[in-house]
Amino acid sequence: MSAVGTLRLADTNAWLTANGWHQATEGSGGWMWRNQILDRKVGIVRNLDNDESAQDGLVRRLADAHQRDTSDVRRELQFWGIDVTYVRAANDSVIADTIPLSAGAAMTESARLMFRSAASAAVRLRPVIKGGYSKLGDSVADSVRMGHTIKGSYIIPVEIRVGDPDQPDGELAPSMGQEAITGWEVAETVESLERRMTRTFAQAMAALHEEIVQQERLPRGDSLMRLVSQGVTAEFVDAVGRVLDHSAVAQFDTAFAWAQSQPAPRDVRDTVAIPSGAREKIRRTSAALRSGRIPRTEVFTGPVVRISHEPEDRTTGFAIRTVRGGRVCRIEAQTSIPVAEVTQWMRDGTTIQLQGAVQRGSGGLYIPKAAVSALVQLPSPAG
Repeated sequence: MSAVGTLRLADTNAWLTANGWHQATEGSGGWMWRNQILDRKVGIVRNLDNDESAQDGLVRRLADAHQRDTSDVRRELQFWGIDVTYVRAANDSVIADTIPLSAGAAMTESARLMFRSAASAAVRLRPVIKGGYSKLGDSVADSVRMGHTIKGSYIIPVEIRVGDPDQPDGELAPSMGQEAITGWEVAETVESLERRMTRTFAQAMAALHEEIVQQERLPRGDSLMRLVSQGVTAEFVDAVGRVLDHSAVAQFDTAFAWAQSQPAPRDVRDTVAIPSGAREKIRRTSAALRSGRIPRTEVFTGPVVRISHEPEDRTTGFAIRTVRGGRVCRIEAQTSIPVAEVTQWMRDGTTIQLQGAVQRGSGGLYIPKAAVSALVQLPSPAG
């Protein structure tokens, strides 16, 4: 198996297809690809995953054909199916590119806990995990890898291979009694579980900035519910606070570079910064999430995978692909939101939130009176 960061045959083929190339011929050693617009050909060997010299030669030829820098082409090929989260601890040290070892250790461990928490929240939203981490979430979080540190204020790239998007009915649990959808407008693909984890991580960071950093008051009531609905848990908040508690850290940042193998999520912010001055509010928010004062309700998030609507109907029927009870499933609901808007959600891959009691009907799981909302992109921070 290829390590994260090397060229892979499957990713290379996908990149070529996306950039106007097609397979022209096939031989015993590999394939010849052609780009008619560029009037160029390149050969791809079958053992590309393990042949570094073939990788180097291919990158040079593709860069020349597209008149691009070789480093840019190599990076696109290497990270075609990989989400990268850049975790950064900014500091005011006069020694560039370093932070105290204890701060670096805290940041690395916090990043691990944040991804583990986000993976469990991606499976089941709740204010506090209390050690009950999801097995499905842990299996995804265990695939996260740490890359080499990057020059600058201390930056660690955290990488996860998200692969190709899933089919709308892929991995539906047979015990859920859900069959493939027919007869309705259906999404072509949906995000993989690995991408769902990274997206949840990004949404949680953005929610911390919106509901804690930018607000004068501590989150309570509906604000706490909004945090939970975006994937925030007490454990996630604790991990952020652990980094900010170190005197050498002035700010904790995250930036996201999304794999091109799946459409990038449109409902998250690509960069988020949490200043150390928010550490006390972070600590108190963690306590509030653990207080037990947040109303118990079932909340599910995921992309729209089907829509049903008749011209005379006043409501729009739709379903999201989500996780319930540790299993991938589809939950249906009705909304008075116009069908055109719901259809746009599906086409854009917008993350939708359903809140309400789930019931089981002849067609599977549904929420009779669901509160429906789109987790729209949060505003960019001022400055």
